[in-house]
Amino acid sequence: MTASDQYCVLCYLDQTEDLDHLLLHCPFSQAIWREFFLHQFSSIMQHSTALSWVNTWQLSDSMFNIQKNPYFIHLVICIMHFIWKHRCRCVFDNTTPNFSSVIHQVRYYVAQHHLDSLSDAYNLTVRDSHILNMPWEPPPPYFLKINIDASYNNASLLVGIGIITRNSAGAYVMGRGTVRRAINAQQAEAWAMQMAMVNGWTYVIFGTDNLGISLSCNKAADALAKAARKLNLYGNLWFQSPDLLNPYIIYDVSNLVVI
Repeated sequence: MTASDQYCVLCYLDQTEDLDHLLLHCPFSQAIWREFFLHQFSSIMQHSTALSWVNTWQLSDSMFNIQKNPYFIHLVICIMHFIWKHRCRCVFDNTTPNFSSVIHQVRYYVAQHHLDSLSDAYNLTVRDSHILNMPWEPPPPYFLKINIDASYNNASLLVGIGIITRNSAGAYVMGRGTVRRAINAQQAEAWAMQMAMVNGWTYVIFGTDNLGISLSCNKAADALAKAARKLNLYGNLWFQSPDLLNPYIIYDVSNLVVI
């Protein structure tokens, strides 16, 4: 890897690329945040790291409070996802950075999943879960993919969190299951994302369900989350795949989609 390989491919400012630069401080990404969160843009940019911003989502006085306005959180994760996908295309397909393309993709996603009508609806009720049949997509070579999911029980307020890490061949690298308390399913998903972000890996891609939408490609993490809640696991870490995950991993590898 040369020194230039460490620079951000989206802004050409000779800035070292890390997660915080890519998602928050890069002018490319800032143009997208400004497009969708014009009135909240200054507040977003006050955070020095992406993780510090995520940590505020559970604060009652935060405008990005996950309980009061999960629509915002859904849109934020969607934007982060498309920024990362665009960055990967620039690196591996040698495409030219185009923030307008990302804005178009986010708007299409919002329209496709009716997010523009969910801001008020989420304050009234949680939508029924829909399942999308999508095969598991491996990360590019030398990257890891972290699938996360949360299994929430309304009665006990317990949430099982499942995190499974795999390489570009679909092989199991590491998994974790744990139980925490959460006030609702949206907070449970936030716990899962926060836990997955602190592992310290540099070249990773996250995969998770969307609010109200279950993805078939996330079934391994879903199974791990449910097992964690039912078995009261507290931070269990596996460097070898638990037996309960093997059928899902085998299925994902046999139906591997190369990106």
